[in-house]
Amino acid sequence: MKKADICRNCYWAFPDNYTHVAMREARRADILWTGAEVEFYEKLKRRTLQLQRNIPGYVKEIIERHLKSESGA
Repeated sequence: MKKADICRNCYWAFPDNYTHVAMREARRADILWTGAEVEFYEKLKRRTLQLQRNIPGYVKEIIERHLKSESGA
């Protein structure tokens, strides 16, 4: 049985305003590379293969480092 209050706060129902994804506290950021941007994706893919990392984990690490350096943390 689905509860309306729970569903109203789910990513799958309201991807622009949610507090959970399938009952797990989570946030999503989907990135789409198009046109000339595809070249950057391919560079990212090659780099993650060299590092033996996955793309989402590597992107999250880059963002985290950037935000920490911005805030001086």
